[in-house]
Amino acid sequence: MKKIILGLAVILILYLSSYLFLGGFFLGYQNGHAVIYKYTCADICPQYGYWGRKFAGEISENECLQIGGKSEYVTYAGVAEHAYNGCSPK
Repeated sequence: MKKIILGLAVILILYLSSYLFLGGFFLGYQNGHAVIYKYTCADICPQYGYWGRKFAGEISENECLQIGGKSEYVTYAGVAEHAYNGCSPK
């Protein structure tokens, strides 16, 4: 029984540490890219943020479209322009 509990504890620690290394909780792979679940916000955090699925790493807008993703944009308070904020799976 102790081995099972220890094994589950190790798995839990490894899973939670994925947040540190990938910037979010690892969910799996899609189109050859790691998909993570992360909290995203602009300049007013945490009130105007959200949890969502995103591809891990720096992916350009063009690469996002090539892998079948959806480009995400963020609007900062008082600014009309949108800034590219990564790529999420469709």
